[in-house]
Amino acid sequence: MASPAHRISSSRGTQGFTLLEVLVSTSILLALLVLLLGACEGGLRFWNHAERRRAPIREAGAALRLIAHDLRSAVITADPASLLIRREQSGGESLFFLVSHSSDHRPEGTVGDLCATGYFLAPSRDRQEERDLYRFHASGDEVLEALRLGKLEDLYANASPGSTNTELLARHVASLDIRAIDAGALANTPAALILDITTVDATTDRQLARHGADQAAREELLSRHGARLSSVVALPTKRDTITPR
Repeated sequence: MASPAHRISSSRGTQGFTLLEVLVSTSILLALLVLLLGACEGGLRFWNHAERRRAPIREAGAALRLIAHDLRSAVITADPASLLIRREQSGGESLFFLVSHSSDHRPEGTVGDLCATGYFLAPSRDRQEERDLYRFHASGDEVLEALRLGKLEDLYANASPGSTNTELLARHVASLDIRAIDAGALANTPAALILDITTVDATTDRQLARHGADQAAREELLSRHGARLSSVVALPTKRDTITPR
């Protein structure tokens, strides 16, 4: 027969957790799970946001390089329309100019090396509340004829999203800003241009459209969600005459 002391010792050795201990442990475990899920959700949101911004930034960067490439081959003459910077009603700017393209950058059968090109913002063809950056391009006889008649601006007026001479360059571009660097009092053409492209994601693009002319709200959105890309491009000297090749 077991002694009383032995029975007490056995009962204490097999005793489990109390209800209070189980509740405290469960609460701690649930709190840790909530923190872990919150961290995972925050990381997922950050990754999704970065992915939404990556494509517009990549497209805007490629567009900026193309504008700079064309400007380095610009053909600037006494005609103001040979390098035309316009302020659009939407508040952004557009850039149209003459350019000399080498044979490997011209469509087959093009007459001469002289082309007309332009960059401008317009509503997206898919969503009118979003804005995209487009490139206009014309070459051959139509450029030579417009130049001969002094109607380059009429040629530029053909630039329109969806037309055969206009291509989409970058989506979700909030602004295209062009500033001239003066070459001095004796020069009537700039020495260089400063190009700024501000791009956003699709959500911010639609929010900008809703704010409309509220400049303060637009600037606040762009300061938080916009990505600004800049480039300084030196321009060729002005030509007195043009001899297409």
